[in-house]
Amino acid sequence: MLLLTLLACQAPGEPVHALVLSGWEYEWEQLSHRVSLLRVDLQQDATADIALIGGSYTTGQDASDTPNYRIGWSDIGVPGATFTEVNGEWVVGPEGSSTVALSVEAPENCENVTAYLNGFSIETGIPQSADYPADYDPALGYTSNGFGFSLSEPTNENGTLRVDVTANVRWAPQDREDMNAAIPFAQTGVSARVLFACYAGDTVTATVSGSADYPFEPAYTEQPPMTAPVEIAGVAPDGVLGNTGFNLDAAFTNVDGSDAGDYLRSFGVELTGADDGEGNWTGTTTAQITNSSLIEFGDLLASFSASYARIGVRGSITDMHTLEGTHTVGETTIHLE
Repeated sequence: MLLLTLLACQAPGEPVHALVLSGWEYEWEQLSHRVSLLRVDLQQDATADIALIGGSYTTGQDASDTPNYRIGWSDIGVPGATFTEVNGEWVVGPEGSSTVALSVEAPENCENVTAYLNGFSIETGIPQSADYPADYDPALGYTSNGFGFSLSEPTNENGTLRVDVTANVRWAPQDREDMNAAIPFAQTGVSARVLFACYAGDTVTATVSGSADYPFEPAYTEQPPMTAPVEIAGVAPDGVLGNTGFNLDAAFTNVDGSDAGDYLRSFGVELTGADDGEGNWTGTTTAQITNSSLIEFGDLLASFSASYARIGVRGSITDMHTLEGTHTVGETTIHLE
């Protein structure tokens, strides 16, 4: 299903505004859990639909836990720009990766186009194939090796804006035999929200990455966030930055030496920084994917990558914000203003 929003184009020289997702992070208050539902979806009405469920030990069925969230967004203004939004939903099969093309009608006079990832979701509780085991409820979720979403370079061909979106969800076995038997057949629902920006200016892209080795030191192993510098030089003196994708990877090794997935305590990718008005955007990406908990199963090698695009147009402005809090397990809408 596709949803389309077109933001009005103002006179040249006047900044046209849109909201761009700059970061997100979730952390369970008490323990690590399976991943069942994860959603971070920024809306142009200054709200965000967010959600987290981690299986029966978060919902009250067997136990309860509390999700702590943080969301970052930028109010960007680009003179003469037009912003067009599209949302897509699809299914990732047991292979763990799937790519779809999202497209919308291009506005008039779309000289250059950039696409930003403004939201995503992962949901395990969807209809499964006939081969899926009957003794495991997919809505309980799975242990994980990580996940990510990425955008291709967008195009404007024959009046149609298009971008390919790739979703990766990497489920992997751990200590539950019924869950382990279901993972090879798992169908996972995913979604992505993309904001297209049409403008007269330059574009510079960059990808940053980092990693951390967290040795097995239970319980509640110390697992500080990973960081990487973000330095992007453009042509126009003023610019705005948005994300075009991320990947979080967690390679677990059990104490017996076997490769596995694990229950996750926290995950997120966040951007801070600013444009200096001289063609340079400088900041930091902070990311985490951890399993710190009362019960842990082995070593964790965590890594991440994040991709960005800088739009360079004279007179562009950025106002960055962050909101954090807690909510009950499940889905909620938060107001950003």
